[in-house]
Amino acid sequence: MKIYINATGPDQVGGYFTYITNLVVGLALIDSKNSYCVYCNGKIYNELKNLDKNFKVIKSPFYHQFNIIRFFWMQLILPFILLYRRIDILFSPLNAAPLVLKFFNVKSAMVIHSNLPWTNPRYLPYGSIKSFIIKILKELSLKCSDVILCVSQSAKKELVHYTNIDSHKVHAIHLGFDEKI
Repeated sequence: MKIYINATGPDQVGGYFTYITNLVVGLALIDSKNSYCVYCNGKIYNELKNLDKNFKVIKSPFYHQFNIIRFFWMQLILPFILLYRRIDILFSPLNAAPLVLKFFNVKSAMVIHSNLPWTNPRYLPYGSIKSFIIKILKELSLKCSDVILCVSQSAKKELVHYTNIDSHKVHAIHLGFDEKI
């Protein structure tokens, strides 16, 4: 199976960086039969570039650091990349997925890290207009994705309640921890 991981996101060390690097390294330790393509930013690329041969790690251009460019790339260009590479599954670990994948016959799994757009949008780090737009885009991504992952059963219940998403699509997968720390 061919799996594409869209690991573009904030190019800084923090929660998302830790989540995606630990996840991909963990996958590399347990899965040698599937083929992975990991498209990522600079710091994530540096962390993942030496993975096993079934993991092709591609560094995104510097301009992917801009949210609006990254969004349009994901919506308009990524679906065609997936078709060209004959990808079976797209994994989107950062709260959004291409809206047209249903038409491209590519399965989509995405992760929702926070329910704040629905539960407490006033706590989001941007204004009310941007918060509303992000909420709408996330809801469209949820409807277009085949599988949605969230961090707990209570997060799943909130997500289903606020978005009316089919609860069978939503799966709670708890975050891991580093035993060394």
